[in-house]
Amino acid sequence: MRRIVGRNVHAHSLRHTYASFLIAKRIELLSISKILGHENMNVTIEVYAHQLKELEKASNSEVREIFANLGANLGRNTSNTQ
Repeated sequence: MRRIVGRNVHAHSLRHTYASFLIAKRIELLSISKILGHENMNVTIEVYAHQLKELEKASNSEVREIFANLGANLGRNTSNTQ
């Protein structure tokens, strides 16, 4: 244990921070699970569920934007060959 940034930091804290960083960078969960040595991906999902919810919100926004952009372009003829 070491005192960093005004508080005690354990090796486990650094491991958790590392995994959280990988999730924020959108590294595949299966890869993160393997890196951490979890028995299966469900362990990773349970431990990092709070961060996965944030990632889900961001992903949902991106999906809505993709479909909004598609909808804006649907039905429009971009060429004047009619």
